[in-house]
Amino acid sequence: MRRADAAGSNYLAELTELQAGDLSAGDSQLKFQWFQQKLALTTRLTDADLANLTPLSLVDMRDDMRVEIRVELVSLDKLTAALQQLSSESVLGFDTETRASFEPGVQYPLSLVQLATSDTCYLFQQAVLGERLAELKPLLENEQILKVGIGLRGDGQALKRDWDIQVSPRLDLNWAMAQLGAGKEMGTRQLVAALLHKRIDKPKK
Repeated sequence: MRRADAAGSNYLAELTELQAGDLSAGDSQLKFQWFQQKLALTTRLTDADLANLTPLSLVDMRDDMRVEIRVELVSLDKLTAALQQLSSESVLGFDTETRASFEPGVQYPLSLVQLATSDTCYLFQQAVLGERLAELKPLLENEQILKVGIGLRGDGQALKRDWDIQVSPRLDLNWAMAQLGAGKEMGTRQLVAALLHKRIDKPKK
């Protein structure tokens, strides 16, 4: 802790000397913002802190226009269109869900793949699509589309095990945050709080 305090003090001292303390200067402002962000990444918020944040909304304002983030459950008849739309993107949000097992040696198959653009999250349920879930393979293995998520090792292992899909390329935000100074892995709620200053409500249902 003392090392962290010393490093922070030294950085602030250098920042104060730079531009004679003028934080309006571009370089100084950028460094100060970087320092604030690094501080946020090394500070885990308590449940009480999270409760005081504004909830993350699925309605966004972009260029003075109201944009609502959609969540779409992909049915068999919409699968081809959804895959075509996702294939036109350069970056996709990526996550999977598998039923938790509390018995030694018991492992359940992957049940859900979630892929998101800037305005739509597509849900691909194995219970709905059956064997056609395999049609995600060309998209998830497309080297021109970056798949971004949190804690992706387990997601990749499940897709490889159940569907012989090798997700690539991918960027794990926990790794990226570690490069920026995060002390340990952060879940979705902590990352959203640190980076967006918003609260994600995740009901147990």
